Amino acid sequence: MKHNFKIYMIVVFLFTTFLFSNGCKEDNHGEPIITFQSPTQGARYNETDTLWLRVNISSEDDLHDYIVEVTRVSDGTSVYKYDGHSHNKTVNTNLYFMPNVTGDTEMKLSVKTLDHNGKATEKSITFTILNNLNATLPVINIRPYRDWE
Repeated sequence: MKHNFKIYMIVVFLFTTFLFSNGCKEDNHGEPIITFQSPTQGARYNETDTLWLRVNISSEDDLHDYIVEVTRVSDGTSVYKYDGHSHNKTVNTNLYFMPNVTGDTEMKLSVKTLDHNGKATEKSITFTILNNLNATLPVINIRPYRDWE
């Protein structure tokens, strides 16, 4: 009977060790790899272009949160931001926005990933939006209601 109890305890110990060691694994692998497809570093785009934000993110472990953000370099103002979430090893974004600038403007595209342990990885590139839209704004005259008669 003692022999069966010993085997039982060994089996329980091995099972719990296996269960807890695989339950929530710590990220001991390398940083995620962030690859920019579009826009590209140093490229110039017209304000009238649809700016596609195509980024590939891959990791040896499952990803968690990721942020894709475009900011103006001159003052750091965010002009576009996307908060994503994934439990896969890869993410391929296919986002877009319509840039709106008052003059030629240097922009920064940043991608930040957060793993399940809160470890952050960030990579960024810069590009320029050319102000080629010289639209004339409409002139609106508002008359008081009593003048409508």
